[in-house]
Amino acid sequence: MPSSATAFYSDDESDYEDDDSLVENEDTRGYDSPGEGQENSAGSDDRQRTASSTPHQECTRKLKVNLKASGDIAECVVRVLEFMDSEDINLPLFLWALSWNPAIPELISNGKARYARTSLMVSEELPMILRHWYRPPRTHGTGVRIKAGGAVFQEFALEIVNERVQSDMRTEASDALASGRAV
Repeated sequence: MPSSATAFYSDDESDYEDDDSLVENEDTRGYDSPGEGQENSAGSDDRQRTASSTPHQECTRKLKVNLKASGDIAECVVRVLEFMDSEDINLPLFLWALSWNPAIPELISNGKARYARTSLMVSEELPMILRHWYRPPRTHGTGVRIKAGGAVFQEFALEIVNERVQSDMRTEASDALASGRAV
């Protein structure tokens, strides 16, 4: 466990690899699986699984349907943000801590945190979330966009593309050498 403030704020994740998709015995609050011998009816679309859906996605869909039906999404989010204020934590620190941060190893292996991370990573909402963080919609009526993380996203995208190109080039060179082709 880190003992210095410098270690606490470290963002180096190179020593940690975690496959949250294999987590067992986690909280699946909001997910109702059919009982033994019971099948999903055609009318209960919020419980039907597609070939590619996961329990995490099903849980998120059900929670979203319930929140939309209650008309309480905005109020719920504000209550969570107010609770975070009462705990002296904001969204950047929350996400920093939750996101496989080696400075907080107890959250890397915590079942609730693992389930939350996996739910986000496999969610149908993630692409839209990332698009909005990259380029938020204009504030209605002002014609001005709030400052976004565009530069950070562009730098990160270039890093990913660079890694992929280098990996592909190494693979191609290795294959060429193995087959006796010129590199």
